[in-house]
Amino acid sequence: MVHPDHRGRNILLSINESLIPVARDRGLTMLLATVHPENVPSQASFRRLGFERKATYMTCYGMTRDILTYDL
Repeated sequence: MVHPDHRGRNILLSINESLIPVARDRGLTMLLATVHPENVPSQASFRRLGFERKATYMTCYGMTRDILTYDL
């Protein structure tokens, strides 16, 4: 989660762009993210990186989350 004072600066995008090569180098084959369906900026950031929405589920607390995956 990005602090409200720092949102809109593409921090999530920058972090994930840095982590994808590291994950690939370590032999991972897929990355998974869970995002609130109404968190449009986060959803857009993950889509720009190539993540795809695979499913939506409800947590035990009654909150909905989208599952996004990225195949390495």
